[in-house]
Amino acid sequence: DEFNEEGFRVTDPADRPHLMSLPEIEREQILFDRHEARRARLDRWEALHREKMAGRTRRERLLGRDSKALSSKERKASALSDIRAARHDRLERDRDGRQWEKDRDKIRGYEQKREKDRDRELERAREREERARQEATRRKEEEDFFSKELNSVLVGRDQMAKWVDEPFFDEVVGLFVRVSVGTTSPLYKVAEIVGHKQGSKTYKVIDRELKTVLNLKHGRTIKAFRIEYLSNQPADQEEIIEWLDTLRKNKERPP
Repeated sequence: DEFNEEGFRVTDPADRPHLMSLPEIEREQILFDRHEARRARLDRWEALHREKMAGRTRRERLLGRDSKALSSKERKASALSDIRAARHDRLERDRDGRQWEKDRDKIRGYEQKREKDRDRELERAREREERARQEATRRKEEEDFFSKELNSVLVGRDQMAKWVDEPFFDEVVGLFVRVSVGTTSPLYKVAEIVGHKQGSKTYKVIDRELKTVLNLKHGRTIKAFRIEYLSNQPADQEEIIEWLDTLRKNKERPP
């Protein structure tokens, strides 16, 4: 036979490694087809064997080889041969049938497993989509809230200059400013005031000479800026969203 009981090609040592390298469903389909072809060949062989046996019986009748013409030893040998052949044929059919059922059950089990895996993946995809939808909703609500409320705690340049000498000036910590960080072109960022100190250089804001320097926090970066770099204008929505995105990138929550 060209194939062994497992369905691998007997005359080709490379057949087994080749099939084992294929995806399981493709490999099992090939082995299944081979078993079916082997079963068909077995059926043809059985048909030919029956025809041969029928022909031999006819020839024996024509030649007059009945039970009287055969010796006891010959009759016994012929009967044993027929029994062995019948048993061999039955074993072959049973073995091929069991193997076919195993292959069928294996393919069916694989298909069921693949169906379950596909269902689980679809469920995970739906969960990811739902989480993404919820996150997008939360982000939108957060952006809308700060776009409306942040400017209520944002202090402009002139107001900050007027508060410098006030006894409550320490309370500006925790408030927000719109500060210029551009060198060649205007660029403003929203920043939180986290402290202040007196610098070494004097500068002027609305006819007031100041040395005050603010420590401003944007994301995880803290830098010192003079009050003259603050803007008198409110922060626009794009600047507020940029500030929120920086916090998210650093895995920080808005204050």
